[in-house]
Amino acid sequence: MWIVLALALAAPLHAASRQKMGRILDKVYKGHDMAQRTFYGGAKVRYRANGQAIHAGKPGAWTLDAEVLCKQLTVKHRKVVIEGRRLYFLYKKRRKRLVPYLGPKVEIDIATGKAPVTLSLLQSEIAKVFVTGNENSLLFIPDYWKNYLLRQAAEPPKPAKPKIVAVPLAAITGLLNGAAKPSQPTPKPLKPLPTPQKKENGKVTAPVPTHVPEPPYTGQARVAKIEGNVLLAMIVNAAGKVTRVSIVRPVGMGLDDSAAQTVKKWRFKPATRNGKPVAVKVKVEVAFKLY
Repeated sequence: MWIVLALALAAPLHAASRQKMGRILDKVYKGHDMAQRTFYGGAKVRYRANGQAIHAGKPGAWTLDAEVLCKQLTVKHRKVVIEGRRLYFLYKKRRKRLVPYLGPKVEIDIATGKAPVTLSLLQSEIAKVFVTGNENSLLFIPDYWKNYLLRQAAEPPKPAKPKIVAVPLAAITGLLNGAAKPSQPTPKPLKPLPTPQKKENGKVTAPVPTHVPEPPYTGQARVAKIEGNVLLAMIVNAAGKVTRVSIVRPVGMGLDDSAAQTVKKWRFKPATRNGKPVAVKVKVEVAFKLY
């Protein structure tokens, strides 16, 4: 009798405790941009308590899947539920920088494990999925983004930080949930524009592309009809392979990641100096055009 009564009284207290902790954490995170440690697409992503994804889409692009604007955080039975909107980034030529736009809704569930639920435990498990505290979010992004973002951080825009505004990308939600992709033209063939560094001793010939696969359009950019040219810097080594890719001027909406990852697969007849293969730094412009 006493055992049954004790259990009956403990249940609502435990539920009330979860609600209280949820309200506290909601005040902390609501309305804030939360940067993820790993980028997964899809409308719902689930993580174990150790931060490992157990239900997620494919690894995504930094300008599409890295950041979430938190709208609500709740603590439920053995999980934290973060509901919000993805932040999409699009390059604005006039401002010469990436600008955030509200993307589709997303839910991120983080398991809390079997240990007694406390505020410190919940914050610790949130920190295994999101960048928190004094951590530098640049540590979690692909290397080809780092030089560009460091330059942007060193040169803040003169106008006030632009407000996050909604962009007409309603069709993207259906696309992320498995709807058929709309029929759209494919990108034009790429035209690499090598610009080798000049060497003082001996004439340097430019590397000649021999294998140049085209990067795919991201579904989000295709639906939103985003076009543009991604400018990349890279090293073509003496074997004709591409190394040290870096974004110089982005487009956004995942096209930059698509270009950078594909360019790593390009192959060249290497540059030469005095008839011998040498490594050179080149810039290429990757065109994304719907036609």
